[in-house]
Amino acid sequence: MANIKITDLTAYTDAASTDVLPIVDVGADVTKKITIGNVVKAVPLGTAALPGLAFDGDPNTGIYSPGADQVAISTGGTGALFVDSSGRVGLGTSSAGDILHVKGGSTYAGVIADNSAATGGGAFRAYRNGVQKAIFCVDSWVTGTSSDDAAIYADAGGGIKFYTNNSSTAKAVLTSGGSLGIGTTAGVSYRKLTVKNDGSAGGIAVTNTNDDIVGQFCGENVGTSQELGIYSLSNMRLYTGGTQRATIDTSGRLLVGTSSDSGGALLQVNGDRVRIATAKTPATASDTGTAGEICWDANYIYVCTATNTWKRSAISTW
Repeated sequence: MANIKITDLTAYTDAASTDVLPIVDVGADVTKKITIGNVVKAVPLGTAALPGLAFDGDPNTGIYSPGADQVAISTGGTGALFVDSSGRVGLGTSSAGDILHVKGGSTYAGVIADNSAATGGGAFRAYRNGVQKAIFCVDSWVTGTSSDDAAIYADAGGGIKFYTNNSSTAKAVLTSGGSLGIGTTAGVSYRKLTVKNDGSAGGIAVTNTNDDIVGQFCGENVGTSQELGIYSLSNMRLYTGGTQRATIDTSGRLLVGTSSDSGGALLQVNGDRVRIATAKTPATASDTGTAGEICWDANYIYVCTATNTWKRSAISTW
């Protein structure tokens, strides 16, 4: 058989994995053959700096195996993407804590979802058993497919809206100016916190370590359906400047300047005077009045002792 240059051989561009190549077993000094499939299979494990499968002219960028049943991709000699033996993917980390773990460098870490569509683009979706359960998206929110779909939607104005229960109506909104609305998106920008009643109950509650409500500010259905109420299981204390100034105790007594009941009256003022700023003179002793009313003018103090029944006591200088 005449000698033929390898460069003169016919090019073979459709090789099968079972096709063979000649190879020299250096240890045994014997010429052998190897299938193309086994050549690829026998790629060295490599390292991040010298991956087993690299690119021509770029030996520190490619695919390598950092350990048993693991595969990784390195760029510039540094591991960038890792798949561990449990199938967890780490981006920027070789110790993925979940199915996907993204770890940034010294500046920031993030995932970008970009879409050139005018609306409905850039979405992250979470599924359970093939059913969408949650979505984070920008530009639009389209009702999902499950009764417990939830969504976080960044609108074009720089705000964030929150949706629950497969609803196309936002349950809460955080505006670009930092105003928070719960149960409403209307007029939220005019105040820092807006809580809207849903028609049955609503408000802000304070609970103890057992999740028992110990204080509540709410609208409607408070006690006997008042429109607005502040509710507390114990004494309600009002402070200014770090000092307690008034108390409404569990018996409904208003204690001003003190936190202790003395005598049982519903109004108790711990001070040296009480002011009724405006003078009033009943026209007659039978003028309109309700028992317990007190008023004054320059000459008398008046007390209504029964319905439409007034008595007075003269006052003088000294």
